[in-house]
Amino acid sequence: MRQRKISLAWLLALPILLIVVAAAWIVGGHAENVGMKEIQLAAKTNSGEEQQGPHDSSRGHPLDPSPPPLNDEDSRTKPTRKRVTEMGGADSSVEELAASSPASAGDAQSARLTPRIAGSIRGLLVREGGPWTRETLPQTNTVMIDLVPNGRPRENQRANIEPRPDVNGAFTLEFEFKDLEEGEYVLTLSALGSRRWAPVSVHVTPPASGITFTRYDKDPRLPLEFDVSDATTGDKIEAFQTRNVQLTPSDDNGVFLQTGPLDVNAFTVDGRFQWSLWADGYAPAFGDETAFVRTGDKRVADVRLQRGWSTKLLVLARDPVAHQVAGARVSVDGHVVGATGVDGMLVVRAASEPTTLQVEWPGWHCVSDPLQPFAGKSAAQRGQITIVMMQK
Repeated sequence: MRQRKISLAWLLALPILLIVVAAAWIVGGHAENVGMKEIQLAAKTNSGEEQQGPHDSSRGHPLDPSPPPLNDEDSRTKPTRKRVTEMGGADSSVEELAASSPASAGDAQSARLTPRIAGSIRGLLVREGGPWTRETLPQTNTVMIDLVPNGRPRENQRANIEPRPDVNGAFTLEFEFKDLEEGEYVLTLSALGSRRWAPVSVHVTPPASGITFTRYDKDPRLPLEFDVSDATTGDKIEAFQTRNVQLTPSDDNGVFLQTGPLDVNAFTVDGRFQWSLWADGYAPAFGDETAFVRTGDKRVADVRLQRGWSTKLLVLARDPVAHQVAGARVSVDGHVVGATGVDGMLVVRAASEPTTLQVEWPGWHCVSDPLQPFAGKSAAQRGQITIVMMQK
């Protein structure tokens, strides 16, 4: 009797056990299917067929897009996300799938877009006259070397150039750009003063070393002198400031504008250069090497300052890199005062600081008000040069 009761109990419980096992099998199978769906969607998105990945502006290359988010309101997906994470993470699972599947052209394209570090670019600055000495070293911030990857002009890097003494008491000037991605780059040298440098631009692919920029300092030089006076009274003006203005255009990198202290001993007799000069209460004056006349063992410029306001415009258009704009019409307080020359520049004068300054060029417009600081710097901070950037 007792054995019959136990068998009867097992027979009554059997349907319940079957229902529980079946339910567990269904739930487990659905979770695995959702997990596969998650991985497949992620792989499809990673191939680029569904959407484009975000761009990391600090590196300038497309990143692999992450898997599309699952619906958090669907409780069936939560165990799957946790399960995939426990197996090594959803992202690593997707990366492994993309790397191991040769059948997907999108996956291959994504792999090609992944940046690879190629190495460094190293070089030297040398002088024609021999090793660098403390007396012949360029002044701080008067020589700059910029590196720009082809097709990405806004990803500019500037070299840190510092003299390093050697065992003989001379100095070496070296530069290095580290951990560069694969691709072609353009190096551009810009320097204040009229000493010649060669080359001023070079195409290079990392890794590369031994790149040399040479300064030719055997060219004859004469010191410069400014004779500054009041244009109306003729009174001599002793307190004034000068700046060297240097433009270095590059087809690949755009236009480099350098302004800095004017070294009166840094200019060769036949070198070309620009300068600005101003004193308190007077409008700035602008000129170039043609203002100087040889007088004995020096070259002298006669500068007569007038009361009022003035600035020198530099009009640029970005397409895709910045270039100088010739023929842009300039108006001050509604009156046309001239047009920019082939160098994109024009000196503008007025009796007092104007209320409006307009620059017009067909099909283009100014990015900002020319009378306001550009990129955080005023005209006075750029040697009285006003930058006007235009866009379509």
